[in-house]
Amino acid sequence: MTTVSEEIQRLLPVGFNLASTSTTKFDPLRDYLAAALGIDKDSVYPSGASSRASNVPIRLNQGKAQYTHFRLGLFVLGTDELALASTHIRAQVKKNFDAILLIMPRADGAYDAAAYAVRSGDELESKLKETFPDAVAYVETVNVDGSDLSGSVTPPVEPDALLQPVGLIQLSALEEAVADAGLDVPQAVLISCLAALRAGKHLLLTGPPGTGKTSLAAAVSDAAFKHGVNRGVVMTTATSDWTSVDTVGAYRMTRSAELEFQPGLVVDAIKSGRWAIVDEFNRADIDKAIGQLFTLLSGSEVVLPHEVESEDEFKRVALVPEGASLPADMECIVVHNSWRLLATMNDSDLDLLFDVSQALKRRFAVIEVPPLPPERLAALLGHFPTGDANADRLISAMAASGAIRLGPALWIDLAKYVAQRRAIYEEESLEFVASMAISEGAALIFGPQGITAETVSAALSAIRIEATTKEGVE
Repeated sequence: MTTVSEEIQRLLPVGFNLASTSTTKFDPLRDYLAAALGIDKDSVYPSGASSRASNVPIRLNQGKAQYTHFRLGLFVLGTDELALASTHIRAQVKKNFDAILLIMPRADGAYDAAAYAVRSGDELESKLKETFPDAVAYVETVNVDGSDLSGSVTPPVEPDALLQPVGLIQLSALEEAVADAGLDVPQAVLISCLAALRAGKHLLLTGPPGTGKTSLAAAVSDAAFKHGVNRGVVMTTATSDWTSVDTVGAYRMTRSAELEFQPGLVVDAIKSGRWAIVDEFNRADIDKAIGQLFTLLSGSEVVLPHEVESEDEFKRVALVPEGASLPADMECIVVHNSWRLLATMNDSDLDLLFDVSQALKRRFAVIEVPPLPPERLAALLGHFPTGDANADRLISAMAASGAIRLGPALWIDLAKYVAQRRAIYEEESLEFVASMAISEGAALIFGPQGITAETVSAALSAIRIEATTKEGVE
């Protein structure tokens, strides 16, 4: 008899593209789950990510999942980060899903069900346990009304426990989290981040594209999570149509046709004790989108223009710093002293996006995440060979010259592109010209970041001239 793990492995073959945003690739798995759980295929919302578990809330809040209720949220992850992932899925099941199934890779490369969350009392609970018996040890449940979490996967801090102070985070823990994320970040930058967090500041990470700003923000949050400073992270990307509805919240119609205040992503993060990461901060008119939170980011109480029903009466919602007195006539949301908002912003296209006011920047410690020094970048690229010695030499020399100021992620993308282009040429018995492949790859990858074809051509020409000069001297 075919076991569940073998069936999942058949539906998620080696090379399955989890990074793609297309959901049609999940259709076979959706069909299988719908039949196994006795639910409609269209009530299964699939998503996936090739890397960090912190992508869970982003992918499970995209597309139809922003507005539509689903019986099952399916999330396939490319790395084994169960503790962090379970923290995210517990929160998501309280929103737009009756249950969430998390599938993660095993050590042997196969996939298997690793965790699931479900509203207790829902018929899906028994069906999930029956279909995925090996995941029972990781079951996380919430009541049908979305309250009172319980289960056997326990984060370092219980949901009802006090959060630990930011001062507990040590530099060594931050360096470890950064190393685990595969980042190469100067120690001085990490010290600046840690000092700013301990000083009560929120972080705004700036720098050229591809320097790992978003991954650094996630690594900082992971280090905080492991010390009990937060209960996870909410990560999102700002968009041009953002308003306070997205960040603070708004009245929305419930299933019973009643208007009810629903928190936006920042307020929801505060309520749950999770840090918020806003990628591409200035792609939104952020001053307008979080204007109501200006005072909060400075550590003072904020009263929102929304009411909720509490103890048979309606009360205004107030965000109150931890330790302050709680107004009796308000519905208070306590903002823990350890709560932080982390944001990222590219400095290459500032003139094309919204401005961030000085008043808002004052609420943050603005820290630049620089590109790697040319010699370290060139050394890093040595771990990403293209399969062509001349192409490797040219890419390494371009990086070492410092003529193109971009983060390592984009250079690695270039090396991978050239490697695949070389492989295709070899398959088709075509002549591969390294400089041509690099130029075309740079146009695709560096071009959108403002690096012109002329700049790339000049860098390649300089390398040729230098090589010719050395040969002449020799």
